[in-house]
Amino acid sequence: MNNRRPIYSTTSLIDVGYCCWYGNTGSNYFGGGYTPDATNIAVNPCLDTNYIPLWNSTTRSPVIDKGDPSITDHDNTTSDIGAKCAVTHKQEDYTFTQSSGGSQEIHWVCFPVIDDVYTADNEPEVFFVPLENNMDGIIDNGHEAVYNNGWLYPNFGTVDPTRGYKVTMNSTTSMDKSGFLADPDTKISLANNSTTWVGYFLEESQQPTSALADVLDNLQQIQHHDWTLTYDPLWGWLGLSSYTLNYGDMVILTTRTTGGACEFAWSDNLIPEDPKMKKATSYFACNEEPDYVPVYLNLSAYNENMPQEVGMYADGTLIGATVTDSVETQINAYVDEIEDIENAEISFELYYGQRSPVEQCGLYTVSSELTDGFVTTSKMFATKSRYYMVTLGEGGNGEPVPDLPKTVSVRNYPNPFNPETTISYALPQDGQAVIKVYNLRGQLVKTLVNDRMEAGYHDVVWAGRDENNKSVASGIYFLRMQAGGKTLTHKLMLLK
Repeated sequence: MNNRRPIYSTTSLIDVGYCCWYGNTGSNYFGGGYTPDATNIAVNPCLDTNYIPLWNSTTRSPVIDKGDPSITDHDNTTSDIGAKCAVTHKQEDYTFTQSSGGSQEIHWVCFPVIDDVYTADNEPEVFFVPLENNMDGIIDNGHEAVYNNGWLYPNFGTVDPTRGYKVTMNSTTSMDKSGFLADPDTKISLANNSTTWVGYFLEESQQPTSALADVLDNLQQIQHHDWTLTYDPLWGWLGLSSYTLNYGDMVILTTRTTGGACEFAWSDNLIPEDPKMKKATSYFACNEEPDYVPVYLNLSAYNENMPQEVGMYADGTLIGATVTDSVETQINAYVDEIEDIENAEISFELYYGQRSPVEQCGLYTVSSELTDGFVTTSKMFATKSRYYMVTLGEGGNGEPVPDLPKTVSVRNYPNPFNPETTISYALPQDGQAVIKVYNLRGQLVKTLVNDRMEAGYHDVVWAGRDENNKSVASGIYFLRMQAGGKTLTHKLMLLK
């Protein structure tokens, strides 16, 4: 460090790491210098008169948390370079993953630990730099970042723990931030008839209805990445479950048209709970979109034979899926990219695991904020609503009714797979069906089906072998199905 003289003299370079060298020229040091090392820094350490690293509104010492990572300071953060520690603070590793199988995953997050002292680092142009090489997009309360020879953040505010963000990554990425955990008593204000993205920055998990108990009467919707609570004047709060708000989550709070303005702190009614998060589906793989419509499912008709998962389709395209951990569950329907969704035929598929084929259900009743009770319709999005309630497997008499497929569809499980995978396909009518597997070069690998088939649901197994019964290499393959005048393509991934 500056103004400190070594007690030895040498003409050889010495190996040092996790040191700060600044102003060491001329009479300031003896010997031949030091071996360059990526762990060393050569800038002004910015210390006060007591050699404590500075951390204030204008300066943050570069030696903070830059010491040997195998050593921690008194506050359990990475050691600082030098003999004195900086002010007590916290380190946070923000990790964003890309979901398996290649489907798009959008993270609804907040940043509980930020540097609210040296605030220059909280401008979005600085804060998000560690993510930018692997980032597909980020949204701040409806304002989207724009890429134009670099990321721009129009209308973004300063990064703050109370704010929520939607982040999309093209690969798993982490960024480390040093700062201070948000005050649990921080007050959050909501305007009348407004939608606000709010960060949940408490380290304790809690039920959303407990955390927001004092302002529930001001809210009409609480939307999380995995679940949504919606207030209906007739039914009360829909979507109640045991899922919790957890550290680093973001929720979208929508206040009521009248009497919605309010103020709260997450700690107002703190009743800590063990974290409980919704399980991800394993059979259905759906691309997420920034927004979704909650669809509340009632599966009472299947109480004696409960499926493991339910998938939701619009004209044969998967728009959402859920794990069924009770007779009442929720599907997040991603409909923004579906052309003419108002006229799309909506159907559901029930997955029972390996014990039986996938079952299609096109018979259901629907209710929303715009309908008077439950009605039978296959075009449930014909009227736009904040939410939909669906009772599966029931018609006018309330009894489950078998149903033929409404459209041609194909998918496989498991995916990725090794050594074999089951391809399940549906035909709405009798006719010729052709299913073939191709490699990335477009070369035919295997013909699985080429026959006239009856309407209904069918399965065929591909054991990862070609037409000569030779095992094929690991990698990506494409399944092409032709039936009913349609051609469908589905990606398969073989991992050995």
